[in-house]
Amino acid sequence: VFMQLINEVLHPHLYWGVLVYLDDILIFSKTMEEHVNLVRQVLQKILAAKLYVKLPKCEFHKESLDYLGYRISSRGIEMDSGKVKAVLDWQPPRTRKQLQSFLGFANFYRQFISSFAQVALPLT
Repeated sequence: VFMQLINEVLHPHLYWGVLVYLDDILIFSKTMEEHVNLVRQVLQKILAAKLYVKLPKCEFHKESLDYLGYRISSRGIEMDSGKVKAVLDWQPPRTRKQLQSFLGFANFYRQFISSFAQVALPLT
């Protein structure tokens, strides 16, 4: 219900500088001037809909952020550095369940793994 409401409230901006996932609102822009303007518009729409944000949970004007296992910045979307470290530290799987767990993890990041399907095929 909340997702539907927030999507209606922010509809004019969705995918044009605003993404909503569950109760998170991500605002992005190319310049600081555009960003300040868009943040202001989004906050005004939220207030007009009688919705509120919890200020301690808000982060404003960040150059990059770690979100849902990714690092998002002006350079694009990358694997979160903590996840890269997890792969480097991953012990070789010894059981079928451990292998399936690793393949599930790797599949989540397949966009960053060249020829993932061919690499993973012998392991399936």
